[in-house]
Amino acid sequence: MKFTNESLLQRMMLFSDLLLIALFLLALAEGKAEASGAQQPKAATHKAVSSSNTTPAAPAGWQVIRDHDGKCQISIPGEWTAVAGFGMASSTKLKGRAAVQKDSESNWNELKQTAKSILKPTTVFEESASLLYFEYSIVKGKGFYTARPYGRYSCIAQVDFDSAETAEKYSTTAKQMVESVGKAH
Repeated sequence: MKFTNESLLQRMMLFSDLLLIALFLLALAEGKAEASGAQQPKAATHKAVSSSNTTPAAPAGWQVIRDHDGKCQISIPGEWTAVAGFGMASSTKLKGRAAVQKDSESNWNELKQTAKSILKPTTVFEESASLLYFEYSIVKGKGFYTARPYGRYSCIAQVDFDSAETAEKYSTTAKQMVESVGKAH
């Protein structure tokens, strides 16, 4: 099957639509959690990202979310609300979102080029044969993106915040979230 940038763009747009629906459901669920006094996540100790394709273990108190196929995962703070089976999570208090997905038909170089052309990185931390990792801007906020290839598929993670100030304050935590992307255990 020939893979094109157009088909990747179509899948990313579908993924975005599903993310919006899931975030709406999360907002409803988190409204109940905030009423019970849920706390903001604390910044975890940040370690340099590894180009290794080994999936790191989740820090104590964090939870693991997997994409809908169960092939890829990321770790998220325990205070974030996950949508089971969709690979998505959010924090309405921080106005932040996290997502993990498996891209099963991509050519690694095409995936990297398409991700960069759509998200327009402001800072590229690494672009290699085993990792694409960058920061990008959204309307008033900022996000972080990582992708790792695993043979016939790649694992992708994104974390973003509606406010650049919040993204800066929680950048260590956000980076640890996207750096945790990898094969599901």
